[in-house]
Amino acid sequence: SQISNQLFSISPRAVDLDEFVINLHEQLIIMYPRRRITINHTVRKGKIVFDQDRILQAVHNLVSNAVKNSPNESIHEISILEGEKDLLIVVQDYGVGIPFQNIFQIFQPFSHIDTPYSSTGSGLGLYVVKNIVLAHGGVGEVFSQENVGTTITIKVPLRT
Repeated sequence: SQISNQLFSISPRAVDLDEFVINLHEQLIIMYPRRRITINHTVRKGKIVFDQDRILQAVHNLVSNAVKNSPNESIHEISILEGEKDLLIVVQDYGVGIPFQNIFQIFQPFSHIDTPYSSTGSGLGLYVVKNIVLAHGGVGEVFSQENVGTTITIKVPLRT
């Protein structure tokens, strides 16, 4: 409701990306103890500016979708890369993938696609991700192939 009422905001501040990754990794171990989730990251020294809580929320939503739509033994990969102009966060799964005809609706509110692994959900997770990324001035990209998996990349402009 905050998003639809335009009350949604972010509070950017300087964040140590190494600490961010450590915190994320610890949270994911607790949330998904039986899942194989790897985090790869490359960062420069120093801090960058973004809303840590909102970006964590976005990553959690992406990982939750990946886990819900993949077999238990599946691998989930997260890459956090500090590029020249953007912070890139890539969440990749090897699950059921998204049918091409549904790709354009996944970031819309209340959009849920039933899969063999998940038939429940509010359909708000990716909508929230989209709005977090947009509030940071960023963009998102999706690549998916049925029965192969899905890769979602969010790009947030670097501010130091």
